Amino acid sequence: DFCSSFNCVSEAEIQILRERWGTFSFFAKETEGKNFFQRSHPIKDYKKKIRDFTSTPGHDLYITQNIFQGFNRRELLLHKVCGSYVDLDFYNQSDASPEGMLERVLRLCEKKKIPLPSIIICSGRGLYLKWYLSEAVPANVLPKWNLIQSKFVEAFAELGADPKARDASRVLRV
Repeated sequence: DFCSSFNCVSEAEIQILRERWGTFSFFAKETEGKNFFQRSHPIKDYKKKIRDFTSTPGHDLYITQNIFQGFNRRELLLHKVCGSYVDLDFYNQSDASPEGMLERVLRLCEKKKIPLPSIIICSGRGLYLKWYLSEAVPANVLPKWNLIQSKFVEAFAELGADPKARDASRVLRV
């Protein structure tokens, strides 16, 4: 099934590791609890840090989608934009399944003439639709990128697009 064929290292190689400079952040939350923490690291350490962290069970891991110029994921420190995304939360729809939502996403893209996402990833409680850029672009594109994000959320609202999950400092669950 399409929900089990991708991992965070594969995605990083496509999206983030093409860049030689900058930082990424990850956010970890206990699976069975309320404790959480956030760490930022140089991009060059991505594989090692993720591998080290994922070898410790009991946490959900969330990773930044863009590249930053400091050890903090604040939008003010955004260095490069790597792509666009939509977080579809359909866990509260009784008739929804990942496979069913995939079909609905593809039909909606065709109907609204939206380019197909580069990848669709199961998030655990929904789907992430991601459109990778062929190259990361400088942070000064942020106003245009925000407009694109708003349009994507609007277009996928009927499928449960999360309107709060559209900022450049967003972390998405692995």
